[in-house]
Amino acid sequence: MPDTLKINITDTRPVSSPPSPDHVLFTHLKFQILSLALALYGSSSSSPTPAFDIVTYTTPLPASLHILLNGRRVIPSTLYGVALIAYTSPGDFTSWERVARAENSGGHVDAMGGLLGDMQAGMGGVMGEF
Repeated sequence: MPDTLKINITDTRPVSSPPSPDHVLFTHLKFQILSLALALYGSSSSSPTPAFDIVTYTTPLPASLHILLNGRRVIPSTLYGVALIAYTSPGDFTSWERVARAENSGGHVDAMGGLLGDMQAGMGGVMGEF
């Protein structure tokens, strides 16, 4: 009987973890917002070929707006914001203007939901004009 050859193969490729549910939702919301941006602002953009993007930011909530309950903060001290921007020069991504924004203390995904709601309301207004 021949000797048995044993081979141990180990896959050394990095294992990538699946995207988080928040990342998937953020990406889905971003797609919808950018689609609405083109419909709502594409023809009025100062650029002949509008390029839109979503940027995220955080800003501190003023101390006067912090709410304390039994010495514990119940409203976060940070606002999470998202802004729809339009690049103003074709092929140049150094000049841009803010088109719309939304902020929320719950996080960037919540702010994206607010921005999408605003954009959908704007689109509803346009559709009502027809």
